[in-house]
Amino acid sequence: KKMSNYKELKILDFYYEKGREELIFNIKSLLYKKYPSLFEKLNFDNDNIFLEPLLFGFFTRNHQKVTIEQILFGYIKDEIKPNIITVHADEEGTIYLPNYGYLVTNQREQLSLKLVWDIKKGISLVSPYDNKEIYYLFKTLQFLEEAPNIELCLISNPIYNEVLYSWFQTEIRNIKKGGRISNYREKYEKEYLFIQNLKKDTLAIKDKLELAFSLIKKHNPLEYSKYQSAVKRIVCFNNPFMRGFVTKDLHGTVFLSVDEQCNETFFIDELVHQCSHNVFNTITSNIKDYLKIDTPLKQLTREKHNNERRGFYDAYHGLYTVSTGVRVLTNIYKNQSFDILKKHEFIGRLSIKKRRFRTGIQEIDFETIFTDDGQRIYNILDSTCNQIIENNPEIFNIDYDFSNQPPVYSDVKFKELNPLLE
Repeated sequence: KKMSNYKELKILDFYYEKGREELIFNIKSLLYKKYPSLFEKLNFDNDNIFLEPLLFGFFTRNHQKVTIEQILFGYIKDEIKPNIITVHADEEGTIYLPNYGYLVTNQREQLSLKLVWDIKKGISLVSPYDNKEIYYLFKTLQFLEEAPNIELCLISNPIYNEVLYSWFQTEIRNIKKGGRISNYREKYEKEYLFIQNLKKDTLAIKDKLELAFSLIKKHNPLEYSKYQSAVKRIVCFNNPFMRGFVTKDLHGTVFLSVDEQCNETFFIDELVHQCSHNVFNTITSNIKDYLKIDTPLKQLTREKHNNERRGFYDAYHGLYTVSTGVRVLTNIYKNQSFDILKKHEFIGRLSIKKRRFRTGIQEIDFETIFTDDGQRIYNILDSTCNQIIENNPEIFNIDYDFSNQPPVYSDVKFKELNPLLE
């Protein structure tokens, strides 16, 4: 059966590569049609260019807070970089050049500047109003040691800021409607300067993030390689009113909601969850290959789930992240030695996934909604997850009490109702 599972998971790899090629082709086509002179300067065979998250933001939601020339500047060879481009700084006066670095200025009122390129002198920044040169400090990009393809954002940029603030407003509306704060904290501050404190908050958890990636790599190398391929950038912010998230509009970016109390167990769980969303977004880049229709799940189930708000595609995503989470975390739990407290936390994080498995999606008439490929993926995810749950009763068949859990799993709340027995 193990060999059978391996073959099934390799089928998912096939769908992943197919979706990845489609995403790259779509971005190439858009650049070729709309910006041919820039397109000619790019290395057509370098897939990394065409998976730049800000390109998805630029094209899918028409984010104009960063120019297309600014997004591509770092991907063009020095010899053929454009001589003058317009660049936009964030509210703190920092200009982000993907694949190149940060230009930190004190221009907080003048957010649009001219960048002048000279192959011998490098970059000069000039005011578009009086052509005066503007001083800047260059800062290099930071990449993870344990996942070297993934950039760790220590400074945000205007497009990410816009998405983060928008997500914050959405989450606040959800809290007011449902009355539940996303992340449990023993103490809540009145205000979280989560954009301004990005660097401090990120550096506080970097070592634990690195350790989490090293354990995913050690025990799940195939999944790790997909994460290295699907994720280009990680943004860590500290605001308990916001959950971590990904969005197709900035495909390849993972946003993690963190605080300095987060340990490597939290990061293993959260990285697998959010990176898997990016992987599944890649697989389903052309959703019509997998779903005939996307209908609210509530309308499709034989037994109506009155509290169900998800669309079917959201539930399909949920199946992918739960199934992958069960597989990856079980593998790490059974093959890595942890102290007794972390083992207890791992059990909690794994056990709650059983409650998030088969939450209504299994009741639908598959022929109505799935294509053949869509049902094939569903069958692989469902059977793999179910087999692991059945084969590990010591993890999944204990009747833990999760009634006090906030929307995001809290180990503190788990231990309140499920204390570790001496």
